[in-house]
Order: sequence, then structure tokens, then C-alpha cells
Amino acid sequence: MSPLTEVLFDNLLEKGLSRMQAQRWLVFVTQAMELLGSAADMLHEQEHWEVLLAKVDGRAVQEPDITTELYVHMASLQELEPLTSPLRDLQVKCEDPVVARNRAGRDAKAADLVIATLRTEKALRFVMEAKLLRTTADIGRGYLGAGGMECFRDTDSPYSLHEVAGMLAYVRSETTAVWNGRLQAGLNERTPAPILSVGEVSLHHDGAACLYSDVAREELGLVPLFLLHRTLSFPPEPLDILVV
Repeated sequence: MSPLTEVLFDNLLEKGLSRMQAQRWLVFVTQAMELLGSAADMLHEQEHWEVLLAKVDGRAVQEPDITTELYVHMASLQELEPLTSPLRDLQVKCEDPVVARNRAGRDAKAADLVIATLRTEKALRFVMEAKLLRTTADIGRGYLGAGGMECFRDTDSPYSLHEVAGMLAYVRSETTAVWNGRLQAGLNERTPAPILSVGEVSLHHDGAACLYSDVAREELGLVPLFLLHRTLSFPPEPLDILVV
């Protein structure tokens, strides 16, 4: 399995970015994935998961619940970093409004998570859309649907105009490897259009396996999007009942 840095670098060069621009993306995405992964590990711990369960007060945990807690933990982790740490320079946003030509206020759409850096001449924004997967059917109707991956191809309010973005799959049963297999099958069903290619990479900070896909955006007049698919595992649902 090739490392993300190698695959992403070559992919961005093929899209016409300079070596310096591609390198900036590599450093930025690597840092973003490290911060996200550490926050997910923290939320997975029993004491932190019980805090989330107390907040939802007996109802089923939903995707926005997990997303907002990830945001909280990312912010707390940044505060624990040394003042010289590059992770402190990352700007993390939750439910960030999508800039669109004909939408504003309550009509504007919002991305689940956005990590940005202003340490470049042109700000880089890594936009992520998240879905909670309970069954395989959730992949086709949710993760890959209009409210999932297709939000990056939406001609009304595309979630990102950059060359790189992410999808998050929250799972609470079986292993991430099993779910990655199911996601890959779903992605392969959509090749060669709108998905041009599908592959697997390893992350730098923890070696975790991630899928990626190149997604066509001709309707937007943009180069294909390098979409990184990160599967995050959380405690199984039966534990919610035991704790509550």
C-alpha cells in the first residue's frame, strides 16, 4: 500500500499544480489527518464517549453528535500542543456555511467539518462531509448520494473548489477494514463515471488504511477532485444502552 503523501503528490502534479503547491497540500492534509485521528481516538475512549451519551440523553447517537464532539476534541488537542506546533495553526470549523452564488443565511448549505490553513498565499481548505453507516445500504443512499459525496459535484453549492477534500464514514460495528471493503465496492460501482479511479493509501501518522477516489467535476469546470475516504470506528450501539 502506497503512502498518502506519495499518491497525493503525483495526483496533484498530474492536475497541473506546481511541485511547491503540491508539497503544501501534502503537509497540510497530513497535519489535518493527524489532528482528526487523534480526536477520534480520544472520543472512542469510554470516558469521553460517556460524556457524549449524557449529552444526547437517551436518544440514539447521530452523525452530527459525533461530528460536533470531534470538533470539540480537535480544539482541546490543539490547546495542548506546544506554542510552536504547526497543529495550532490549523483552523477547524464545524457546520461551516458553503459559499454559493444564490444562497445565504438559512438557505445556505453547510459542510460538516472544515480544516483550513492561512499559512499559504492562497488559503487551503480541506472540506469533509460525514455519514454514519449502520448498514451497507447507507453507503449508496447516503454516503455516495446527494447528501454525501455528490455535494462536491453539486452545481448549485459545490462544497469545495479546491483539488482535495474528504469523506468521513462513522461506523459502530465490525472493523474499519470490513467497512472499507464495502465502501470500495460502492465506489467501484460508480466507475468510470463519475468516479474516475479508486485506490488505497496509508496515513503517515498512524499507518491507517484509507481509500481515495478521483471524482469528475466537468459540470463545474474543475479538475477531478482527489477525495480521501476516512473510516472512523466508535463504540458499538449496544453499549449506549448499558451506559445510559
